[in-house]
Amino acid sequence: MNRLDIFDRARSRQTHDLQRKILQNRSLEYVKEKLGGEIIERDSSSVLTIRSTVPKHFKHGEIVLEGAYSLDSEMLNLLLPKTESSIINPSDLLFFDIETTGLSGGAGTNVFLIGFLRIMGEGIEIVQYFLSNLSSEPLFLYHLHEHLKSGSVLVSYNGKGYDYNVIKNRYILNGFPFNDINPVHLDLLFTSRRIWKGIFPDFSLKTVERLALNYGRSDDIPGFRIPDVYFDYLRGRDVASDLYTVFFHNKLDLLSLLALLIKQIALLRSGKEMDGESVPGAGGPFNPASASDLFIRKGYSSEAKNLLKSHADRADVLKRLGLICKRQGEYRQALDFFKNMAERAIDIADYLFSSTEVAKLYEHVFKDIEGALTYAEKGLERLERYGYFYPEPCDRFEQERFLIEKRISRLKRKLSSY
Repeated sequence: MNRLDIFDRARSRQTHDLQRKILQNRSLEYVKEKLGGEIIERDSSSVLTIRSTVPKHFKHGEIVLEGAYSLDSEMLNLLLPKTESSIINPSDLLFFDIETTGLSGGAGTNVFLIGFLRIMGEGIEIVQYFLSNLSSEPLFLYHLHEHLKSGSVLVSYNGKGYDYNVIKNRYILNGFPFNDINPVHLDLLFTSRRIWKGIFPDFSLKTVERLALNYGRSDDIPGFRIPDVYFDYLRGRDVASDLYTVFFHNKLDLLSLLALLIKQIALLRSGKEMDGESVPGAGGPFNPASASDLFIRKGYSSEAKNLLKSHADRADVLKRLGLICKRQGEYRQALDFFKNMAERAIDIADYLFSSTEVAKLYEHVFKDIEGALTYAEKGLERLERYGYFYPEPCDRFEQERFLIEKRISRLKRKLSSY
């Protein structure tokens, strides 16, 4: 290769780089003008910042965001992990969501857009930061640090398992100290699984916001396309409108997080007060048996019972009520709940559990051997009838059969000794 060829190749590369930067700047300016942003520059680095305020009365799906201002510390603490507890005001909550170059979460995954949401006095404030080029990552991380510093309660959706760890990795790889102080972190993915267990087909944010918030997105970009949009932007392709949609997608994610928190608190409060109609946003199905664990793990047994009693037409709810009363020594109430469960039980496992619990209470607490024998025999009769129609599935209940027959023999010996 002669010197002229080298010169032509270098000039061609310079021309390509110039065209790429022109298209990148065009995309940035388009988003900046559409959303009213600002480009922050330092040396050769730049970060696009978008600030917006959503009014309090804004409705996201069926949820009015003004409900965020009535979130109280006691109810918020119910959603935190068992080991975490804090005095929380709505203004302490920092909602965040990231867009990345991939879903692996490894060292090669970059965060190129992050959105923060805070509940402010004048409205819901959203701040978004966009990584305009990969070399600007130190400046990008600097601005993230101002939000992620200690003092806030982080709120995310799968943020504990993904978002927070990806951010932490970027700080480490850039040689920056990360203020990793194990912040109080409320991950709404975990609470959604608890509240809507067995009701929702899956727990992707898109599914949860559709079924819990009655919100369906229109003109939104699919999540799997977002990394490609950013890569096309870096290559210098004209993706201005798609990039604008990515910012919009990120903003919708943040609003869904806030609306979802309002919804979850409303459902728990309605159960606590046993008056679902009096709590705005508390409509819709949920799993009271699973949701009651949020109260129980924080030591609120009476509130858990209130929640369960307002839905005491289900076998799983009656089971939980019976166990709580039994643990608290309220044996007569526990007996009633287990009897009611036995009457309502359709599943063979539920019936065997409830009849066994009734037999135990009769024998060991109330000293009613005849009553205990009656329910033990009912359990065995139901199991034999089930085995007649479903012989193979019944094999898994052999241990239960053994224990029931053993109990019946013991009870009969007790009766004969009277």
